[in-house]
Amino acid sequence: MSNKAAAKKAALELLDLCKKDGVRLPTDAMNAMVQAGTMLNATRADGEYNLQAALAAMTEKFGATTPAVETKKRKAAAGDKVTNKEKDESVKVEDGDVDDDGGATSPAAKKKKNVAQATVAKNQALAEAFSDLAGFEFKKGDRFKGGSYSKVAKAIRDAED
Repeated sequence: MSNKAAAKKAALELLDLCKKDGVRLPTDAMNAMVQAGTMLNATRADGEYNLQAALAAMTEKFGATTPAVETKKRKAAAGDKVTNKEKDESVKVEDGDVDDDGGATSPAAKKKKNVAQATVAKNQALAEAFSDLAGFEFKKGDRFKGGSYSKVAKAIRDAED
C-alpha cells in the first residue's frame, strides 16, 4: 500500500474513532479529513500512525460532546390535565398582536427598525432593501460591502427625484 493510501486509510479510521467517541468534528468533510491527517502526522512515531494519540489530540482541539443525561419525566396529576378545548381558549391572539390582514404578527415584524424616511416616497422601499443588504453583509463580517450598501441606501434616501 502506498504512503498516500495508508495516510488516507488512517485518517478515515481516526474520523470513525472520533465519531464513536463523540468528538466535535468540522462540518465540512474535506476539512475534517485535513484535520485528521494533520493530527496523525503530528502524533506519528517511527513512521507509524498512533491513532490513540491522534484521537486524544483531536478531542483536545475540538472537544467532545457530552452524552445527554436522560431524566425521568414527571407524570401530571389527575387534576392538571388540560383538554384540547381548554388549550384552544388559552391560546387566543390579543388585539395588539394582529396585523392588517387579520393574522398574528411575528415577533420579528413587531421589532421593525426605525429607518430614515426617503425624501421621495417611491424610493423608500429601495432604500430599505439596500439597508437590509448592508445589515446582512455586516453580520457576515464583510464591512466593506456593508458600508457600500449603506452609502447607496443613504444616497437613495437623499435623492430629490
